[in-house]
Amino acid sequence: MIEHPSLDKPTSGSIRFNTDHNKLEIYNGEAWWEISTTSPEEQTGGTRGLFGGGETPSLTDRIDFINVESTGNAADFGDISFARRNLASASDRSRLVFTGGYTSGPATYYNTLEFVTIASTGDTTDFGDLTVQRSRLGSFGSRTRGFAAGGLGTPDTNVIDFFTIQSLGDANDFGDLSSQRFGVSGSQSPTRGLIFGGAVSSTQQNLIEYVTMSTTGNASDFGDLAQNSGQGTAGSNAVRAVAGAGYSSPGTAEKDMMFVTIATLGNALDFGDLVQNRIECGAAACSPTRIVVPGSFTSNNNPSNYIDYHEIMTTGDFIDFGDMVGNTNGTSGGSNGHGGLG
Repeated sequence: MIEHPSLDKPTSGSIRFNTDHNKLEIYNGEAWWEISTTSPEEQTGGTRGLFGGGETPSLTDRIDFINVESTGNAADFGDISFARRNLASASDRSRLVFTGGYTSGPATYYNTLEFVTIASTGDTTDFGDLTVQRSRLGSFGSRTRGFAAGGLGTPDTNVIDFFTIQSLGDANDFGDLSSQRFGVSGSQSPTRGLIFGGAVSSTQQNLIEYVTMSTTGNASDFGDLAQNSGQGTAGSNAVRAVAGAGYSSPGTAEKDMMFVTIATLGNALDFGDLVQNRIECGAAACSPTRIVVPGSFTSNNNPSNYIDYHEIMTTGDFIDFGDMVGNTNGTSGGSNGHGGLG
């Protein structure tokens, strides 16, 4: 008797055994993805979140780390190669790569790529260079690739770079955003990278754009945020992305967070609020269930050590998680359990 495959589209979360590759796979609403044989629980006792660089108000080279699935204060992990703020990061299960950044007096933008091994602690190692020097950029990644999108520079850029996380070397051009803008935020599923908001000159945007990470090409329109957002935060699991906070207009800080379903197209919906207004939050650290947002400027421009969290698949206001090692803003977050890893 011959067994024929079903002609019906599988539902998100369906599992199958691929007899061609002898691998167990899960359908995430867009494509079948191999179920990883490693996990953050095996490597780091749960999803580990890292936050690097920032301003305290002096620039810092510190990297903090947390266990995303617990609550409590962050601990010292090591240092980036030099003190700077408004950098970004992309990661897979074992390695996190910090990208770009900014120092003042005079204003200097960097194309630096450097990495750490997430399961250990220690200082960064040189990886290579971005194609463009920039800060206030967005980042996202898959199991294989890391991305850097947009950013503040001389001039501001719409360039999207990509690099292979487990190799060393310079980034390559992937494509472009629809406009030159900075203060964008990024998140991901295993197939799509999303870019939220940002500013063109001093005008904040409500754009959501996306790319298919396994290809190259320019970003496409996804929908709109419920309000303008620049220099905010974002994070995701494999199904849902959460983004917001930052500036809605010059001088106006927000704590509103919004969400989208990554496999679809459409406008963002209200999620809830952070504990306080946040500016230059940097990227969140995420597990398959939680989003954790690091300290940042509050509305009175004071660096904060607050860490907030919420469950990604529910909605509501964020809850206090604990404290960073010190006050900071313009830090960069990442983890070994985010949505791009399945």
